[in-house]
Amino acid sequence: MKLDDSGVWLTAAVVSVASLVLLVVLVLGLHFISVSGAMGETYQADSLFDGRMWSVDGFSRFLDEASVR
Repeated sequence: MKLDDSGVWLTAAVVSVASLVLLVVLVLGLHFISVSGAMGETYQADSLFDGRMWSVDGFSRFLDEASVR
């Protein structure tokens, strides 16, 4: 495979752009997904990113309430 082969660079560019677009769509999609708990609380799926769900108590409570539905 030669480095000056334009097909290789075009393929790499398309894969890179597609990966970035997919990443942005997933992150934005998580922001709008929410899970309603049994007590009427609403958890945003992106709370994984702000640290609220990294505690054992918070995560187990989230799983308990999410599994009720």
